[in-house]
Amino acid sequence: MHSRRFMQAVGACVENLENLDADVTTLFLDLGKKHIKFDGFNVDYFSAYVSSMQFVWDLELTGHHYSKQSRDLWTLIFEFVVTRMREGYHIAMEDERLREQSNIANGNTKV
Repeated sequence: MHSRRFMQAVGACVENLENLDADVTTLFLDLGKKHIKFDGFNVDYFSAYVSSMQFVWDLELTGHHYSKQSRDLWTLIFEFVVTRMREGYHIAMEDERLREQSNIANGNTKV
């Protein structure tokens, strides 16, 4: 389920290469924000994504018109995805921190 949703998001990125600024960026920011809800998640896990996807692409696409140039272009897409998701994660963490501070300042200890 998670991998399918993620690949749909990558597909949206590829389909909108000419206009990554709006909807697609928001999509990945929102996906990154959702990761603060996962117990035990560490933002550094996003770093493994690029090398993992490169490994899978190399394994599955080698010999199918998958050149160094193709690999480099896919790497740019993967890095775009990870950068936006990491940004979203940090935005959500900061929002959470500010919410907690506000609750404490207002005497609300229930977080």
